[in-house]
Amino acid sequence: MNHDADRSVDSLVLSLRALFDSRAAHGFTATIALRLGENTFRVEVADAEIHLARGEAERPTATLFTDPSTLATLIYGDRPLDDVVRSGEATITGKTAAVTRLLRLVRLPEPANARPACAQMR
Repeated sequence: MNHDADRSVDSLVLSLRALFDSRAAHGFTATIALRLGENTFRVEVADAEIHLARGEAERPTATLFTDPSTLATLIYGDRPLDDVVRSGEATITGKTAAVTRLLRLVRLPEPANARPACAQMR
């Protein structure tokens, strides 16, 4: 087992929490299972909070099967979910809309220089 690779996968999954927009999550409840090669994670969103854990999800809303590098492209906005599913780099069982919504909740923030000048002065 490659422990460095496991730490890298853990860091990637933890970035979901760091990038999570709780304000945009109001009213969304889902349990998403992430299958990243040998690594399995449970992502639970409820009450505008996100909870992450290694292990199986009991009765997930959806399961995303992919590899860590493809998940990174989804999280960091490099490629749309439809594209990676169509290319066969990811598979979803259950409600695709739940995975789509989760990915919308964990986008990178807009760079400061991309905001209007008046918004930067607040």
